[in-house]
Amino acid sequence: MRKGIVSDVDYTNGMVAVIYSDGEKSTTDLFPCLNTGDEYKMPEIGEMVVVGRLSTGSGVVLGKLWNRGSQPGRSGKGVYHKKLSSTAAISASDTEHMKFEDEDIVFSTGYGLVTVVDIMKRLEALEGKI
Repeated sequence: MRKGIVSDVDYTNGMVAVIYSDGEKSTTDLFPCLNTGDEYKMPEIGEMVVVGRLSTGSGVVLGKLWNRGSQPGRSGKGVYHKKLSSTAAISASDTEHMKFEDEDIVFSTGYGLVTVVDIMKRLEALEGKI
């Protein structure tokens, strides 16, 4: 296994190229990223990743590394935190309710789309200022 910095991202095919940071400064061909639980979240250019090298010379990007330049949004025993985008996250812990964080949250149902802001505005109109 080796660690490196993402230098190029092929979003359509789920692959990245890496510049190794643990010795020789060489750029790899595009390697596939490990698929965990059918989730899609590509590492960004400049992020540190771990590459599992195969006997064929190719590799698989196993995932990103936490480090001083890339720290978790929340941490601690019993904490679950998933950053979904630059503004959205889901978090939970043993001591608090699950949180969905974003500028607004959209629910898609058989009735159509509704946002939390829409719901709050409707409640405010019915009950007065919340």
